Amino acid sequence: MDRLQAEIKDPKTISIQPVTRNNGCRLDGLIIMEGERNIAPTIYLDPFFEEYQSGKSFSVLYEKILSVYRQNRPENDINIRFFTDYENTKDRIAFKLIHRERNEELLGKIPFIPYLDLAIVFYCLIDFPNEPGCGTILIHNSHLDYWHISLQDLFEDAQKNTPRMLHQSLRDIHDVITELSDKLSSTGTIPKASFVREGNEPSMYILSNTENLYGAGCLLYQGLLARYARQMDSDFYILPSSVHEVILIPASSDKDLPKMSEMVESVNTTALLPEEILSDHAYYYSREQDKILM
Repeated sequence: MDRLQAEIKDPKTISIQPVTRNNGCRLDGLIIMEGERNIAPTIYLDPFFEEYQSGKSFSVLYEKILSVYRQNRPENDINIRFFTDYENTKDRIAFKLIHRERNEELLGKIPFIPYLDLAIVFYCLIDFPNEPGCGTILIHNSHLDYWHISLQDLFEDAQKNTPRMLHQSLRDIHDVITELSDKLSSTGTIPKASFVREGNEPSMYILSNTENLYGAGCLLYQGLLARYARQMDSDFYILPSSVHEVILIPASSDKDLPKMSEMVESVNTTALLPEEILSDHAYYYSREQDKILM
């Protein structure tokens, strides 16, 4: 902390605070608030501590933390006064999906709608002036009381706004892998590789939004799944690969749903950060019922 105090110009406030993230994950967040700024990035220290335990030197990790801060430090304040009037806020309200049981404590404090084994929750999407990227403010029950609005009002506005602000994106998984391989090979990280689909290999599609921000919420876009089913001429499995995306696999029946769920659970255990897990269950979209089944 003393080194940070010396490195960053005054005035500033530096603190480490516990932060509860999705699925009840608790992390230590480093917050550096400069001068009269009303926003600051939160740098989660847990991954750096794991690197330190694995043998990475403190000096190297310190420079990485400082670099993360410098890349993300805001140049401008955000006008939070608009948040006090729902008429100014309503066009920025969006929804996302989280796991219901894993977030039981959080759901006691925020408005939500049960959906399958998930919960539809709401946030306000914030743009930073003259800076790339965006931020989010989770909507709490206290906000609804302050704004004098209902959960139904919130949901209806989110239904209109989310597809408009976060456009859906459906991409063949082979195209995504090839693109990633090209990027990594161009930097010398890995040699260039080519991926060829086997004749009997099923198509797989990644559904998210163009910002890759809580893209699993695209499952709620009105008419979207029915349109994809018509294009595929098939029902399909839905694999919740994270809160940011899901995978669609064409299917003729739901008989392989338990096997798909095993696959999802395995990926969640081995490849995902705990806060990114959406569900351990695969789902099945039925064209006939125009409905997602578990």
